[in-house]
Amino acid sequence: MVEGSDDWHVVCQLCRMFGVPNNAFSLKERGEGGVDELLRRIPVYLKSSELQVLGIVADANTSLHSRWQSIHGKLKGAGYEDMPMTPKPGGTIISQTGRPDVGVWIWPDNVGSGILEDFVISLASADDSRLLRMASDAVDQIPISERRFPETQRSKAVVHTYLAWQKTPGSPMGLALRQGYLDAHGPLAFSFIRWLGRLFDFAVELGCVDEVASTREE
Repeated sequence: MVEGSDDWHVVCQLCRMFGVPNNAFSLKERGEGGVDELLRRIPVYLKSSELQVLGIVADANTSLHSRWQSIHGKLKGAGYEDMPMTPKPGGTIISQTGRPDVGVWIWPDNVGSGILEDFVISLASADDSRLLRMASDAVDQIPISERRFPETQRSKAVVHTYLAWQKTPGSPMGLALRQGYLDAHGPLAFSFIRWLGRLFDFAVELGCVDEVASTREE
């Protein structure tokens, strides 16, 4: 379960690049209700007699603790008892006899507050570190009185500014991975794919990322 279309496309592209089997799991977008709809659907999915494993991917937003408590409460209400008080840095997996395994990944890294775009910032190509700093500086140079986005959305402004300066300007984040403007070799991408592999029981060869991830669009 993911919050929206950007999450869906980023996860799909990472899975393709790492060679995740197509039948490893099905990816469900949350629809139009944001994280509230995702949270509402957790107990609904857990009631399905066909469900074997459930993965939950959500933004921490301004408070990792609050997001974890919201998910923790939904799982506790569904009968899960042996859960950590805080999410695991490498992604949380909860196993309880008689119930589906549940995995939780909270963007960006299960440790700090933030959103999908903070995860994506970590995937900026090493060759583009200067360009990313310039994008960040450009956003910060906008006078506060003229900014049309809240501070909580700053990383979105930075990512899309960075992508607007590529050879094909304005690519969405999933496609930017495909085009090589974002680098799937980053340690946070590895950590996310390892979590998926442990949760859905498939092998991941981290040294064999699709060559698309390391080549720029010609």
